[in-house]
Amino acid sequence: MTTKRKPRKKKNQGSLRQILVFMLGVLYVTVFIIALVSIKNRCHITVLELADLQSQKAELENLVSMAEADVQHLSRPDRIKQIAASRFGYVDPVPETLMVVLEPQP
Repeated sequence: MTTKRKPRKKKNQGSLRQILVFMLGVLYVTVFIIALVSIKNRCHITVLELADLQSQKAELENLVSMAEADVQHLSRPDRIKQIAASRFGYVDPVPETLMVVLEPQP
């Protein structure tokens, strides 16, 4: 009586396959979690950069408004006349009176 034993390869192959599937699942989950953490970190950095850019924008808008105020101050006509008089000796001309004489034609 010889009894033939069935090879255990199928059972070993099945458990090996389950281990491989489990390991691949763990690897996918790990990569997914790492990707989520990376995306969250990048979003946080982007929010900080946005806040910094908004701060720079507000500062530059303030500088522009100050420059516009300076331009308005410097371009006032009375200030320009004062500078022209002090630097270049400009004097307002006195209005001349013109007299027109009409002579009758012969």
